[in-house]
Amino acid sequence: INQYNLDERAVKFAESVIKICKPVGKDVMSRFLVRQTVKTATNIGAKYAGSVWDLESNRFRQRMYECKEEAKTVQHWLRVLQKSCPKQTKRIEKLRRESHRFELIFQKIIERVEKAKVEEARASVQAVPAASTSFTPIRSTAFSY
Repeated sequence: INQYNLDERAVKFAESVIKICKPVGKDVMSRFLVRQTVKTATNIGAKYAGSVWDLESNRFRQRMYECKEEAKTVQHWLRVLQKSCPKQTKRIEKLRRESHRFELIFQKIIERVEKAKVEEARASVQAVPAASTSFTPIRSTAFSY
C-alpha cells in the first residue's frame, strides 16, 4: 500500500478490524463491542472519503475533526476489545497504533488547513489599500470656530 493514499489505507484498516472482530463471541456484550469497534473503524474511511468533496469549503476542516475523533474513538474500542480477547493482543495493538497514526495524520491536516486560512486572511488584509492618513475636517460656514 502506498502509505500516502489515505483512502486505501483507511479501507485496509477497516478490513483488518473486521477480520479481528469475526471470531469474537456472540453474547450480547461481545456483539455490542464488535458493532461499536467496526462502526468507528469504518467511519474513518467513510468520513474521509466524504471530505474530498468539501475541499474548497469550510466543511473540510470540520470533516477532518470528525475523522480525527473517529480515530480516537476506535482506539478506545480496540483497547476494550483487547482486554476481552487476550489471544488477539498483538494484532489489536498493531491496529491501535495504526489508529493513532490516523489521529496524528488528521491533526496535521487540520493544522495545515488552519495555517492556510490564516495566511489567506493576512493576504486579503494586505491587499486592501490603506486609508488616507491625512484628515482634513470640513468647515461649515454657518458656524464659526
